[in-house]
Amino acid sequence: MLQEALQPNIFGTLPRLYFRAHSPLASDDDAPRLLTVREAAELMRVNKTTFYTHFIHKHRLATIQIGRRRLVPLSEVRDLIESLRAEGTR
Repeated sequence: MLQEALQPNIFGTLPRLYFRAHSPLASDDDAPRLLTVREAAELMRVNKTTFYTHFIHKHRLATIQIGRRRLVPLSEVRDLIESLRAEGTR
């Protein structure tokens, strides 16, 4: 009975724990990371439309298209952040 009472709480936290453990910034190893446009926009703290308009359509960062999916390398997002930081200090 205790196990049944605990299951909803355990399964409710599993997706959050999984996301934290597998988030793009969780580890800084050399493995290439591909983000969805939504994930990349969240890292930049902008919405998806703004991300497309200001960065993808203006060719400010390179993306990879696989079928209908557009993916953004994490390294491109980091480079974009550094270039925006450099532009801000001019």
